[in-house]
Amino acid sequence: MASTLLPIGVPAPVFDILMPDGTAWPTSYFQGKKRLVLVFYPGDFTPVCTAQLCLLRDHWNQLLEHDALVVGINPAKPSKHRLFAEKFAFPFPLISDQGHKIAKAYGCCSWFGINRRTVYIVDKKGLIAYACRGNPNIAELLQVLRSLHDEPPYASAHNGMVSTHTAQIPDP
Repeated sequence: MASTLLPIGVPAPVFDILMPDGTAWPTSYFQGKKRLVLVFYPGDFTPVCTAQLCLLRDHWNQLLEHDALVVGINPAKPSKHRLFAEKFAFPFPLISDQGHKIAKAYGCCSWFGINRRTVYIVDKKGLIAYACRGNPNIAELLQVLRSLHDEPPYASAHNGMVSTHTAQIPDP
């Protein structure tokens, strides 16, 4: 089981995103269209996880301005995700990762089968552009999204420190 973060600049592992309307799209579908903010979190209805996802909900319009789609991921059953999303009005999908296949591919599964709190940003080319353990603040995530022009080199986080290096290339 991988326990380290995926390196910046490598292709992001592909998985299916079940959207709130019931359609399923592979993450590769979003290449060229959206940046993905993948939020691996331990549990629905827990205080820290609820606060983390509510903050993303509260900044949804700012995230959309940067062509970002937030995806919450943990092993809870779809029915629990549905109740959690409805109660807190999350406008983004919550993925049921039963069997921990996605968390393992992204190095986010602990020895006890609980997701390690981790955030990745995948650029429009399908490459890892940001990786951070823990709960980075929204200003940091927005800064990284603002800095991306979907060309290397990328922003990266190491123990809460963010270093940003981007090429000034116009968006398509």
